[in-house]
Amino acid sequence: MPKPVYKQRLKAWKTHGFLKAETPFSNKEREKLQSFSIVELAAATRNSDHSEEGRKAAADRLQLMGGKLSDADIVVPGFVRFKNLEKLRKKFFGASRTIRVWAGWLSFLWFACAFAAIGYSSELETNALIEAKDAGIISSEDFLNSDRELTDEEFEKAYATGSMRIDAFQSQNALRDWLLVKAEVTPTGKKMKLYEEVGYVFIALLMVSVLLWFLFAVFRGQPARILLLRKFNDKKVSKSLRHVITSHIAPFGHTTTLSDKFFKKSAWSWFWDLVPKHWALIPVVPVWMLVRIVMRQFNRAKWGPVWVGSARNFRHLAKRMRDRIPLNFIVSCSSSKEAFMVRTHDDWWQEVIKMIMNSSDVIVVDLSNVTAGTEWELERLDHTNMWERAIFIAHEETVSQALSSISSYSWSEKVRLYSYDSVGDLEKEEKRQFREDMLLKIGQTSQTYG
Repeated sequence: MPKPVYKQRLKAWKTHGFLKAETPFSNKEREKLQSFSIVELAAATRNSDHSEEGRKAAADRLQLMGGKLSDADIVVPGFVRFKNLEKLRKKFFGASRTIRVWAGWLSFLWFACAFAAIGYSSELETNALIEAKDAGIISSEDFLNSDRELTDEEFEKAYATGSMRIDAFQSQNALRDWLLVKAEVTPTGKKMKLYEEVGYVFIALLMVSVLLWFLFAVFRGQPARILLLRKFNDKKVSKSLRHVITSHIAPFGHTTTLSDKFFKKSAWSWFWDLVPKHWALIPVVPVWMLVRIVMRQFNRAKWGPVWVGSARNFRHLAKRMRDRIPLNFIVSCSSSKEAFMVRTHDDWWQEVIKMIMNSSDVIVVDLSNVTAGTEWELERLDHTNMWERAIFIAHEETVSQALSSISSYSWSEKVRLYSYDSVGDLEKEEKRQFREDMLLKIGQTSQTYG
């Protein structure tokens, strides 16, 4: 769908005050509908913020003008532009992903090495001071009073050495820091300095790795948009699905799903958001949290967890789906690798699913436990022929029931069901085929609206 059509349809999803009234419509109010376009009428009919009377009036006018409810369908433009499968494979599993993965693991490795080296260096400090005292490099009095602050004269001498042990601010230094600089000439002091320098090398490597990860993860280009459909509130299945997402789906891009009590962030995640990650952020975090609370009153689909309970939230969700860099950041920092989980009011979940279905490069449908909601989603896939861009999965213990749930559809013989075990892993042969199937679906969809 061309971008101008996307923007036109998105703009049409507004709530009109005169369509919210529960009382029967007057002729004057019906006249207002005459200025509406077909897209606006279709959106007004489907907008749950409007009353039944308002939606009926809009539906009558839409029928008179020969329009359809689907005229208000929103397709959010995707990011994938490649159509060739080999190019897609390199995009998702080539050099950029290798750099992201290795930079992430090396960051942990360099951090551990730096911690160990600097920690060992710190353990040698006391012995180095004792050797320096015994060698007459420092006095016994200074050794015993090493916790006192530096005098102005001592600070000037210490700072002039250029040692990394001496902070630029005098209040941040103690006599001990100056004594350790003097003790670096002792045998233990030399070893202490060596491990300290090695630690700083690892810190430099850590910074390079983090920078590489940041550049290749947060500024990742052309991530696929993936919708995961599954039964809500199934603890066992949700636990397995987390590994399916992390290992088999996340490499392709952003996974979106509806949230439930077993598939959401930790109940304490809000608390950790309040804890500054660095001392310099202490004055910033409280202010930022207050700003976010205020901003969420205007946009509950962007400033924090996604919530859709109105037409305004619905529009903001569509706009957020176009924010590639913020979504890349969320995926990279999330343990379960989802772009975001969407919570909706009961009146809006079908509209949200329709929009994300229309806008996804590939739809992953979990058939482990088919409910009324899953049946509605299958009907939607069948009615719109979007089963062609869907991949079906199920827990290994529910394969027969899963196959039975789609057996009535004419396309059931044309699709493959992938099974995963209790830890969310696929068989070796299925892993390869699953990846190829994902690439094929994404390539086909990019040709449709890419």
